[in-house]
Amino acid sequence: MGVRPRHRLLALLLPALAFPGGARALQAQEPPPATVTVEQMTAYARAYIATGELRDSIHAQLAQPRNKTVEAQQHLRERMRERTAQIVQEHGLTDVAWRRITFVISTDTAQRKVFDEIVAGLTAREGRGGGG
Repeated sequence: MGVRPRHRLLALLLPALAFPGGARALQAQEPPPATVTVEQMTAYARAYIATGELRDSIHAQLAQPRNKTVEAQQHLRERMRERTAQIVQEHGLTDVAWRRITFVISTDTAQRKVFDEIVAGLTAREGRGGGG
């Protein structure tokens, strides 16, 4: 005897609804497009590089002895969340677009190749060692 389709759907939805904002995230999802434009991918790649640099900086600060208190750790993590959202917005992307492009490059090898080439070009041109 198999699992009924309605129960299968519930089993898939319940984990998403269990975390704060889960219902909102499900409602806000748009079906991913087959491709992302080069302009969108370039904006995403620039934001990706900037968020990677931010993450590296915050992680280095988190490792410092003076930042080992719970308050300092929470403050730095909150600053990283706020600054990441700001970086995404500064690059002309919405949170939904950021997540959609992340999904596309994670699931479409052709799009991932385009993304990797853009990141490589940007980091070489700007003298950086790599992306996030």
